[in-house]
Amino acid sequence: EGYWDYIKFRNYSSDDSSSIENSTIEYASTGLTIVDASPTITNTLFQYNIAPIRISNAYSINKNIYGNTYIDNDQQFIEVSQSDMIYDGRRTWLADGAPYLLLGDLTVKASDNPDHLAVLHIAEGTTIQMNSGGRIYIGDDNNQNYKGALQANGVTFTRGVNNSEGYWDYIKFRNYSSDDSSFIENSTIEYADMGLYLTDAGPTITNTIFQYNDIGIENNGASSPPINRNYFLENSTAIRLNTSGLPEYIIGNYPG
Repeated sequence: EGYWDYIKFRNYSSDDSSSIENSTIEYASTGLTIVDASPTITNTLFQYNIAPIRISNAYSINKNIYGNTYIDNDQQFIEVSQSDMIYDGRRTWLADGAPYLLLGDLTVKASDNPDHLAVLHIAEGTTIQMNSGGRIYIGDDNNQNYKGALQANGVTFTRGVNNSEGYWDYIKFRNYSSDDSSFIENSTIEYADMGLYLTDAGPTITNTIFQYNDIGIENNGASSPPINRNYFLENSTAIRLNTSGLPEYIIGNYPG
């Protein structure tokens, strides 16, 4: 009636040579613990565990967790610890059979070089959960050496299981996020205090559902982000403007 502990991938495990595929992991306290490593985990059944996967650093996720099945685990999510993803290039989170639950803030920005850009691409069908106070930061407020971008198409951002009646905070595009490389399209943002918080930033926001938020989008600063053909359903406030930018960029949105 007890549990074994875990399989742990450590920092100096070999990512290229490590994989778990077409397997079953069951009756573990934590099926997989991943610490600064990026093994490939695919087509595997996680069942009857307390936690199927715990990841200590969000940087470990890059096209390596997908196609898995999660049945009757106490925690039906992939647990991701608070992380600063500071890097150059593109990291991709693929859809899996369970959502990613962020335990704290996630920051995406480049590694102290004005010519570098950190891009987090979240693939279609992926669900990102956050608990109370959870935030995603893209780029930096004051320093062009730390530029970041978020690309989400067909993604759901929602509250976590430990936040069943509350709000997570927001996704914040900062001044030194990359406007040209950032977009949220065909997605859903729900149960947030402020779904998107834009500070002198202009990501493209289109064909996205904002529902059950306190504020759907807040725009601060002088930017004029394209906010087109979105749906706003049962938010306290759909879009709040504290900006010197022109309002003409808000086109063809649908209140509900």
